Amino acid sequence: MMKQTLVKLILAGVFSFSPLYISVHYIFLSDETTATFIPELTLENVYKELIRKEIQHPEIVIRQVIAETQWLKCRNCSKQFGNLFGFTTKQGYLKFDNWVASIAYYKQWQDAYYKGGDYYQFLHRIGYATAPNYIRLLKQIRLPQLT
Repeated sequence: MMKQTLVKLILAGVFSFSPLYISVHYIFLSDETTATFIPELTLENVYKELIRKEIQHPEIVIRQVIAETQWLKCRNCSKQFGNLFGFTTKQGYLKFDNWVASIAYYKQWQDAYYKGGDYYQFLHRIGYATAPNYIRLLKQIRLPQLT
């Protein structure tokens, strides 16, 4: 298993009237020769990553992200561990190097457990959330334009 280290570079510069702050995230693999860009955490970027990873029912999965992270605004939730989906173990939230890694994990989880059919029913049947009205909550979320 490759060891991954997250490096965050912050570049700042001043151009004409206002400062410009750029935040760049890279994952460096153990051999330090390959870097992968980690985009800023936005709903648009999350949705793009869901599509890129070929996650089934991305319009429902993005609603899960919204519900679990309170529109990416929560402060004391699984998001602080790079975990957009609230995945837990007996010890607490699963911890990821970054939000992209949590989407990769979701893809593996979905491939292992989802075998087709109504995705909302699947989430209910598998016990994804403990809240009794979780599916209704997901269905009520009105998505912004994401593409």
